Amino acid sequence: ATAESAAELKETAKPKFRRETRDLLAHLKYFMDHRARMDQLFAEVSPEGAILEHVAFDLVKKPATGNWDPLLRQQRPAKPGRPADGVVDTLADVYEAASLAKKVFDAKLESMRGAVGLPEDALVLPPLKGAARAAEKAANDYGSRDPGPGFAWLMDIVRASIVVDTEDQVLAILNHFPKRRGAPAADAGPALLGGNADADGDGDDDGVPDVEMIRLKNRFATPMASGFRDMNMLLRCKVRTETDAFFFVCELQIHHAGLRKAEKASKSHEVYEFFRTYFRGGEEATVRRRFLLLEKVDHVLRQHGEDFGAAIKTVLADDDEDATVAFAELVGLGGDADTAAAILRTDARR
Repeated sequence: ATAESAAELKETAKPKFRRETRDLLAHLKYFMDHRARMDQLFAEVSPEGAILEHVAFDLVKKPATGNWDPLLRQQRPAKPGRPADGVVDTLADVYEAASLAKKVFDAKLESMRGAVGLPEDALVLPPLKGAARAAEKAANDYGSRDPGPGFAWLMDIVRASIVVDTEDQVLAILNHFPKRRGAPAADAGPALLGGNADADGDGDDDGVPDVEMIRLKNRFATPMASGFRDMNMLLRCKVRTETDAFFFVCELQIHHAGLRKAEKASKSHEVYEFFRTYFRGGEEATVRRRFLLLEKVDHVLRQHGEDFGAAIKTVLADDDEDATVAFAELVGLGGDADTAAAILRTDARR
């Protein structure tokens, strides 16, 4: 190190942190411990990793082109002077359709629950998602999606969750609903053994089943940064009225009882709030990399307790650029921008 960088290193090693920064760094240990506990619990729940083999897919975005599939936008019922199968135009359209779709969706899930052999309290059927939150999501997340409108891509207005005790019950739920054509075939692996919806391929929805799976997220295989694991599927339901029929997409979450109980008993959601900005907006690979960097920072902090200045000095002395950047980002998130900049300048001069 140059004399200049050595002087800055000495100054950086004894910073005065804001309370927000100290809280952030102090919570890192709990965050990492919780993640380790969740990983261990999952290993007990799925000792052979069978849940990991379920193939995730997303047909809302066409696999061949990467474009959003306009056919899967939310539809509205017919009215005098307004044809059936039309795409929703307004938030009012969404909720009019959702109120009808919920009755169909809830009935389909109750039938599935009975077929799988789960108790009544395993299935949770909440009210429709709040309109204010839905409007915000349509504007912020889907406002620029082509084709529009953003309201047509709100697919969690009608939602439900179900809690299972075994991997076999997860498989039974997945097998209960057929997949839309274009989803992974059964011979692609042991997952998703339900048949593909075999429409005639002419671009419309003639002949599709009353319920079809159009997306599956397997967060047992790729957990959230906090270690939380579940499955999330989108189910497209045919809703029949006295005069017509339309399609509406609803959301189902699958939770494992043991993992869910551990998650609720912990303060993981509260602690994760400290790190939400750090993980925000990243693709799966980016989140995984950021988590590995946090592991490095956590390892150093455990060596020095709450002597954060000494921890920074150790990171800089180890000449680990990735860990240094991660430490600087966390310090910056706490509001100590000057200290974060000093860490990066010192590292750049070494």
